[in-house]
Amino acid sequence: MPSLHGVVVLVVDDSPDSRALVEHVLRSHGATVVTAEDALKALRIVEKSPPHVLLSDIGLPDMDGYELLQRIRVLEEQKRQAENKDFHIPAAAITANSGPEHVRKSILAGYRFHISKPFAIGELTKTVATLAGREQLDAAI
Repeated sequence: MPSLHGVVVLVVDDSPDSRALVEHVLRSHGATVVTAEDALKALRIVEKSPPHVLLSDIGLPDMDGYELLQRIRVLEEQKRQAENKDFHIPAAAITANSGPEHVRKSILAGYRFHISKPFAIGELTKTVATLAGREQLDAAI
């Protein structure tokens, strides 16, 4: 299993159980985990202290995960222009929507990976490691 020591992961999910499970798994592999139960809180976190990796549910109460990622990309562009600094938060969707059309929509929206719930622990940690530049996945998830 990859070490995630030093990797800051923002987990956005409206389900307390899902957030807690993902947080536990990632922390047990050394990651620092910040959680948000909705997209608006996630945006405030990204504005103040951008994480290294974003894991977001798609079905969020205030705006869906697609709009959240779109708004994060706008924030990234604003930061690039204001600070002349390039940064990008790699993201994976982690959702119960598992059909091929949902996977395709996630990828087209800008998520690098689509993880279907329930997920395997190894799949989650390898995806985060890949997004953080720690490991390369052999195949898209």
